Amino acid sequence: MYTIKKLATPFLLIALFLISPLYSMGAWVESDSGLSANWSAVYSSGDGDIVYATVDGGGIHKSEDYGDSFEQLLSAENGNWRSIDASSDGQTIFAVQYGQEVWFSTDGGGGWDTPRDSINANWMDVAVSADGTLAYFVADNEYIAQYNSGTWTLLSGETTQENWIAVAMSETGQYAYAVETDGALYKNDDFSLDVWEEVTSLGLGQWRDVSVSSDGMSIAVVDYGGYIHTSSDGGSNWTARTSAGSRNWKTVEISPSGSVIIAGEELGSLYLSEDSGATWSVQSGTSGKQWKGIACNHACDAAYAAPYGDIILRLVDDTEPPTITNISSDKANGVYKAGDVIDIDITFSESVTSTGNITITLETGDTDRTCTLSITSSDSGSCNYTVQSGDVSSDLNVQSVSGVIKDLSDNTMISFTPATNLSTNKNIVIDTTAPMLSGGISIGNTFDTTPSYSFNSTENGTISYGGGCSSSTTSAISGQNNIEFLNLAYGTYAFCSITVTDSVGNQSNPMSVTTFYVNAYAAVPIAFLGNTNNSVNLTNPIAQNNNNNTNTSNPASSTCNSLDKNNCNTNITNQGNCNLLSSNPDILKLKMVHSSVKSLQKILNCKGYIISASGPGSSGNETNKFGILTYKAVIKLQKDFGLKEDGIVGPLTRAALNKN
Repeated sequence: MYTIKKLATPFLLIALFLISPLYSMGAWVESDSGLSANWSAVYSSGDGDIVYATVDGGGIHKSEDYGDSFEQLLSAENGNWRSIDASSDGQTIFAVQYGQEVWFSTDGGGGWDTPRDSINANWMDVAVSADGTLAYFVADNEYIAQYNSGTWTLLSGETTQENWIAVAMSETGQYAYAVETDGALYKNDDFSLDVWEEVTSLGLGQWRDVSVSSDGMSIAVVDYGGYIHTSSDGGSNWTARTSAGSRNWKTVEISPSGSVIIAGEELGSLYLSEDSGATWSVQSGTSGKQWKGIACNHACDAAYAAPYGDIILRLVDDTEPPTITNISSDKANGVYKAGDVIDIDITFSESVTSTGNITITLETGDTDRTCTLSITSSDSGSCNYTVQSGDVSSDLNVQSVSGVIKDLSDNTMISFTPATNLSTNKNIVIDTTAPMLSGGISIGNTFDTTPSYSFNSTENGTISYGGGCSSSTTSAISGQNNIEFLNLAYGTYAFCSITVTDSVGNQSNPMSVTTFYVNAYAAVPIAFLGNTNNSVNLTNPIAQNNNNNTNTSNPASSTCNSLDKNNCNTNITNQGNCNLLSSNPDILKLKMVHSSVKSLQKILNCKGYIISASGPGSSGNETNKFGILTYKAVIKLQKDFGLKEDGIVGPLTRAALNKN
C-alpha cells in the first residue's frame, strides 16, 4: 500500500553573499560536434568519459570523449524523450519518453528493450543507482515506479496521481527523493515503494528538479520563480540560497560529495557553487539559453549542460594549456639508412585536438625532414619519418613541433618544447653516406696467381668483389686495406672491382682495379725480353739475351749487370745434382706448411743457399714450414737470378731451383 507521511521540521532561510562573477574550475565551451538540438536531458559517467543526451522529438546521443563529439544511437528509436540516467560506468541505461514505455540497455546503448510489465505513461524522469540494479521513475499526474534487479513494480491509484516531475536517488538507492510540479518533496529511505514521506520542512513550491549526493544527505531542489534550496542532513533542515537570486530555475545538479552545485534557468544562465551553495558564480558564456539538464562526473570537475535548441556545453576542470610530455619511437636503437621508416611518437599532458595537422620537424643535417599528424581527443599521436638520401644525424632529435593544439577545455598550447625529447629516450643514428674507396695500386704484370692489392676506405664495412676476382678478405676497415686475390689463372684481368658496404647497407661505388696480367713471364726483367722471338728460356732464364756468355759457376760470384746483358760474363759454380722441386702446389710462400716446403729447403741447401747452419732448416733437418729463414734464402736465389725479389716460389723461381 502506498502512503504519504509528513516530516515536520523547522524551515531555515538564510541569505548569504553576493554572486561571484568567476568560476575557478574552468570555462564552458561548446561540444566540438556542433550539434544543435532540442536537448531534454543529459547524463555523465563517473569518470566523465561517457555522456548520454536525449532529444525531445529526436533520438538518444552518446559521447565517449568527454562530450567533445556525439553520435546518435541508431539502436534507440526517435521519440519524445524526457530523461536519461545510467549506472556509474555508463553501461546500464534507462531512458523515458512522454506517453510511451520505459526503455533500458545493458550494453552501453548497443541494444534496447522494455522492462517486463512496464506500461505507457507520461514519464518525466528516471534515477538509477551506481551499480544499475535499481531505478525509480515518475510520470506526470500518474505513477511512481521501481525497477529492482529485473522486477518492475508500479504504484497506482488515486493517492499516487501527483504532478510528478523529477526524481533522484543516492548512490546505492537507499535514499530516493521525488518532487511535484506544484507541491511537495517526498522521500523514500527503505529501498521500496511502500512509504514515501513528505518532507514538510521544505514546504510547497513550484519545484522543477531535485538532485542528491552519493550518500543521500546533501540535497538540492530548484523552485520555478523562487530560490535554490539545499539540505545537508537528508532533508531535516533547509537553506534558501537567496544569493543565487530568485529566478525561473529549471534544472539542478549536485556533486556526489555535495560540495559543488550547478543550476540552470529556463531562459538565462548557469550558476555554480563550490561550497555547498554558500556562494555562487554566474557562468560566462552560458546566458540566454533554455537549460533542460545538467550532469557532472564523480569529482564534478567535468560537467555537461544541455540547452533546448542549442549546442551542449561542457566544462572540464582545466585552465592550464596542454604541454608535450614526451617524444619517443618504437624503433630499436641503431643505425638507419635511406628508405628506412622511423615512427615518431608524441605524448601530451592531456587529451588534445588539433586544428589541421601537427608538424614535427627533425634535425637531419642540411635538410631538416618533417612528418605530420592530426589528433582528436587523444593524449598521444604518431607519424612516420622516412629516411632520405643525404640525411644524417648522430642522435636523431626533434627540432620543433608546430600546429594549433587545444585541450578539451579549449586551452591552446603555448609551449611546444617537449619535457623529454627523442634523443633522450632513444639512440637512433641516421647514416645515408656510402663508403668512398681510393688509392688502389697497380698490379701490372705478375706471375703470382695470388697478387696483393691495397686500397683505402672511408668506413668499415663488408667487401664484395666482381669481374672475376675474389679474396678471402671480406671485411674492410676505415683506412688502408691490404688484400690478396685468390688463385687467379693466367690471363688478363680488366674488369676486377671492389665494393664496400657499411653496417647499415650503404654501398660504395665499385672501385675498378687497373687492368693487370697474370702470366709465367711477368717477373722476368725487361732487358731479358730483348730476344727477337720474345721467348724465355726456362732452362736458364738469365742466359736468355742477345749475346750472353754465361758460365754456370757459383751464382754468388756473378758480377753480371741484369740491365746490360750484351757483354755479360757470369761465373756460376754448379753445386752438383740437386733434386727437382715439384709444381704441386704451384706457389710456395711465407707461412705455408707443406711437404713441398721441405723439398724446397733441401734444394736451397743443396745449391748453397743455406737455410740455417744448424737446427731446423739446416742440411738434414729440413721442415715443412715456410719460415723467415726459407724466405730469406729464396730472396737470395731470386736476386742472383735477376728475378722479382718477393720470396714467393712461382714458375720462374721454380725453374731457377730446378736448373742444375
